[in-house]
Amino acid sequence: METIEVQPVIRAMCDEDFSLIADSWKKGVVDDAFRDANEKEVLIPNYKKRNIYITLNTMIDQILHRTRAVVACDPEDYSHIFGYIVAEYLDGVPVIHWVYVKHFLRKQGLATLLYNAVNPARHNASHFLYEYS
Repeated sequence: METIEVQPVIRAMCDEDFSLIADSWKKGVVDDAFRDANEKEVLIPNYKKRNIYITLNTMIDQILHRTRAVVACDPEDYSHIFGYIVAEYLDGVPVIHWVYVKHFLRKQGLATLLYNAVNPARHNASHFLYEYS
């Protein structure tokens, strides 16, 4: 397992990060949905797959434009993203929409570092769960 050799920089998402974050978020949701369907031996028709992608594109675009996304990146190359978190506050409660850390960097506290960056007061967080039918 690889480890982070340097202390990552925590920064706000910039315009150049938008596509990477949106695409990896969408891929994570779709991969989970299709993996669950395969495990349950459920066939997902192509038209439903298209609907999932359309819905995700719209949902993720709207969320990323209104929320705060924070990125952990390489201090020598800010475009090299190790992970990110997408969050917002609703009625004073932090709502975590999505957290992603590169697979080989997981279990090293990076998600906690990102979580603390968007929730410095350490409020109990909530999250939204999106389900597709």
